[in-house]
Amino acid sequence: MIQSHTNSCGLKKRTLHSVVGFFFLLSSLFFYSCLSLSYSLSDEEIVSSENLYIPQEYSWIQVCPGLSYAKYHNSRFPILYTLVRVDLSSPDLSLICYPMPDDVQDGKVQRIYLSDFSKNNSCEVSFNSSPFESVIDSRTKIIGVHKVQGEIVFEPVQKYAALTFDSFSDGWRAFILPSQDGASVSGHQYVFGGFYSVLENGKEKGFSNHSYDSRMAVGVADDGKTILILACEGEFPEQSRGLSYSQCARIFSRLGCTDAIELDGGTTTALRIGNKSGLSYSTYRRTAACIGFSFAD
Repeated sequence: MIQSHTNSCGLKKRTLHSVVGFFFLLSSLFFYSCLSLSYSLSDEEIVSSENLYIPQEYSWIQVCPGLSYAKYHNSRFPILYTLVRVDLSSPDLSLICYPMPDDVQDGKVQRIYLSDFSKNNSCEVSFNSSPFESVIDSRTKIIGVHKVQGEIVFEPVQKYAALTFDSFSDGWRAFILPSQDGASVSGHQYVFGGFYSVLENGKEKGFSNHSYDSRMAVGVADDGKTILILACEGEFPEQSRGLSYSQCARIFSRLGCTDAIELDGGTTTALRIGNKSGLSYSTYRRTAACIGFSFAD
């Protein structure tokens, strides 16, 4: 009887373990299939599979007249990004930037936190812009053009693109230069360097590299009267793997932009909407260049 009872208990335990193991395997396969859906596709297929990273419609939230934002999260891709739409023709819109000419000493500028820049200048929205040389030293050089109020603070780098702003009687206008050549730069009041343009005259640029990363980018629509700011997260791949240049171009194209530029992304990616971060995590890296907008009350 004792032996029979022992065998019975062992059989029950093995049966229980089998059931638990089967349930765990089934759950794991389901979980894996959800998370790995996009990873089974090629880079070209991912770019063309817009439903993975572009919703049918964005839910825009107005911050104030002329300024709204939308967030998109797809846990199956996974991807998480924030879009900000700015109407540059809005009355009393002010453009603020860093650095100003007086902030540069011996060809270098002090790196700052975007949160401090935003707070000190009462920005409704602000974001980091140009790449820079050192992420360790507190003072560094901006890579590429930085032109403020008609004065060139840092020299152009021709192979990179640039974002421009000019003030007119009916508001601001933005434009993207595919190259930072001297002739193009000279015709604008404000010019901020970035990396490459990903959308030009409504056509998506071709890129052989489909790497995914945190992205900071800007698109221009409505003949320069509207800009779309894109901040995509990629520092925690389990939450958001980031976007490729081609995917950014596709997002801007679907939003009606004719041109778009990649700014300094990666761990420097930072966006502020009012006094809050536009990202799901706090950013601790200081930047050498940033742009902000404020709206008069």
